[in-house]
Amino acid sequence: MFSTNLTLNGEDRNDDSKLIEADATGKLRTYLSVKPEWFSGGRHPLNFPSLRAPILSSDGQTVAWTATRTCIGGSGCLAVARYIGHVLHGRCSAGERCETSSDGWARLSPNGRYAAFANPSYMLFPRYALRLVDLETGTFIDSNTRLTGLAESGGSAIANDGTIVSGALEPGITVYAPGLAPRIIPTPWNLTSVTVSPDGRFAVGQTQHEAPTLVIVELATGWYAPYIEAVEGATRPAFTDDGQTLMFLSGANWEDRNVTLAVQVWSIDLPTGILRQWTSAPSGIRDAAISGNGQVVIAATADGRLLSIDSLTLESTELARAAEASTDISGPAARLSRYSLTGTGLDRVKLTFKGQPVDVLTQSPSLIEFIFPATSELGGGPLELSVEASPFQSQNITVELKEAFPEFIIESNRASGLRADGSPISESNPVQPGETITLHMRGLGPVDFSGNVMTQLELVDATTATITFPPIEILSATADPAAPGLYLLKARVPNRTYTQSPVYWYIRLAGDEYFRAMAFIPVQTQ
Repeated sequence: MFSTNLTLNGEDRNDDSKLIEADATGKLRTYLSVKPEWFSGGRHPLNFPSLRAPILSSDGQTVAWTATRTCIGGSGCLAVARYIGHVLHGRCSAGERCETSSDGWARLSPNGRYAAFANPSYMLFPRYALRLVDLETGTFIDSNTRLTGLAESGGSAIANDGTIVSGALEPGITVYAPGLAPRIIPTPWNLTSVTVSPDGRFAVGQTQHEAPTLVIVELATGWYAPYIEAVEGATRPAFTDDGQTLMFLSGANWEDRNVTLAVQVWSIDLPTGILRQWTSAPSGIRDAAISGNGQVVIAATADGRLLSIDSLTLESTELARAAEASTDISGPAARLSRYSLTGTGLDRVKLTFKGQPVDVLTQSPSLIEFIFPATSELGGGPLELSVEASPFQSQNITVELKEAFPEFIIESNRASGLRADGSPISESNPVQPGETITLHMRGLGPVDFSGNVMTQLELVDATTATITFPPIEILSATADPAAPGLYLLKARVPNRTYTQSPVYWYIRLAGDEYFRAMAFIPVQTQ
């Protein structure tokens, strides 16, 4: 089971958050789809749910997940973003659902009996309150702990007897068992993504190093030791039901079959220490889960494929392929300008706007850079990401296309550009009063045969709040010959004494009522 906002082929299209279930044959179905909700309040704030991190019991009859809800606008919002977590489980027959809910991150024991939630008790202090729910009896236990939060992915954080493990505020792990006070097992490392064996004997967590090491801890004695070490790191540990096999992700090359050092699925047989490489995905693996009996691994590749790997043959079956992306288009876009998409599976994407192709400059599994052609139809419409042979309908991103919509290129929260000597503008290399600088831009619109921008632009200094802003002299605006879809704008910094840095510059099309974009410019002060 996995989460997505995509819609399966043959279903009514929507962008709601969903949980998708794959059966033993690889057939996909929508298990749950949640629509945005209007809350009561001063301006009826809209609540956007996002279903995340589903986890199944070993028998496939119980599922837990976390629903993150983002509240937008209105006095009914507790904050800019409001998060509420839920656990639901599907034990009831004939497709009915039993349900229990609470705030926080949710995890589930392999036998499906226990679910747990961990919530921050105070916004300013990272101490978590814990609720352990017995799904068979409907009872629950609340406890204050020193958890740093339950792992959102990887193996279960709850054993079959209800024992819970987590990272601690200090080096080590927190252990909580029903009826006992929480305790901390100290280790030399701060551990995250802590998982517990189903019998509650061992826990495994990953260190917070750039290349994490997996550390094993015996809960009864407090014994610990580094268990999986690799220069490439090891992450996302998960036990099988018998506690004899540990799955994890690593870019190591122990079997000499991963020469590119892409992240792959590995397992280790705990009694013998024998390692096994399950996948050989060229793009690497970004997440994976192992079945309770250790016979199947489900893996999500970095290029947007969902694979099922058989333990006997190590053959991979593609269950689905898709692409999901976000864009750097924050407002209207412009013809002839460069924009980008980031996400997964993007190397397989065909990109169109209102059904017409766009000009793709670069394309990889995680990035597409593209330009809206001069002939693109203006107005609002879908930027469509379609993937051949995908079981999902294409992802659509709504874009309003204009002839021109000027924007600064921003780097490190300031305008990207060059000083008169060609050196990059930065806080340590501020512009000088009276200096001619070159700013990197996009969205300036059509150019003539010489590459000069034909659109009339206005640039002002808005550092001091006044009714009118001092204008800044634009010397030229041209297409960047070295970077298709980008522009170079030469301007003269007003020759005056500056007492603060950075200054705030705004740009708009001549005649527009409002300025469309702002950027910080580091300037030499006196």
